[in-house]
Amino acid sequence: MAQKFNLTRDRSKANSKYKFSFIGNSQKAIAPVLKKYKSGEFRIIGTCSYFIRPNLFITAAHIFEGDDINDDDGFYIILDGTMEPLQITQIHKYESADLAIFLLDSNVQEYLEDVNPVAVMNLLPEQSEIVALFGFSHSDVDPSNTEEIANGDIYQKMHLRSKWELGGVLEVHTNGCRLVKGQCFESSILAEGRDSGAPMFNSNGFLVGLLSTSLEFESGLPNSVCSSILQLADISINGMPIKKLWNSTHRAAYCKIES
Repeated sequence: MAQKFNLTRDRSKANSKYKFSFIGNSQKAIAPVLKKYKSGEFRIIGTCSYFIRPNLFITAAHIFEGDDINDDDGFYIILDGTMEPLQITQIHKYESADLAIFLLDSNVQEYLEDVNPVAVMNLLPEQSEIVALFGFSHSDVDPSNTEEIANGDIYQKMHLRSKWELGGVLEVHTNGCRLVKGQCFESSILAEGRDSGAPMFNSNGFLVGLLSTSLEFESGLPNSVCSSILQLADISINGMPIKKLWNSTHRAAYCKIES
């Protein structure tokens, strides 16, 4: 018996004087992260990005934590073009920042054959620079709406609603900000809970950070804090620093922002 999803997909449009668009099939490399509970229920808990071939992804470390951690039955992602959740294995959380990398239990090349990993910027963003956040906070899973077909597969209804938000960099921090440790930056984007780990792109279409937290001040001004990807540069995979891997695999812009 397999657990699958009856998916519907669409995209929210942000109100902005700028236009955001992906280059080629890049959107397929960004996916929602789900937690499966022992009851069989799935919940969307964040967003991840395809980071290094063949099956390495990146997200925020805090999505794998929480008071109900003992009630989970694994973590999964749903890739564009698939109906079956792919299980996450070998989660590695970075101790000094809200960053985590993980592998999938299966090879994703059949789904991402024509998609490159996200392109990483080797510099921190600058103050006032335009940035864009892409996530799945408007998505939901309906645990009460299931259907069993003849071969025993269970289909659960899921509505994936991706969205992008545009804003500017307010301030860059080298030693943390609020509850976020390490190199990070604040932006004027108000994000939501399921956006945790969502990629933040700069105006040139390169990944500069992952969403860690967001809030709205009493003044009504939105504010989010993103952890810098640069903090992963010295972590090694099979003896090779991640920075060399991301530089050797893909350096083309991933998206574009136009006025």
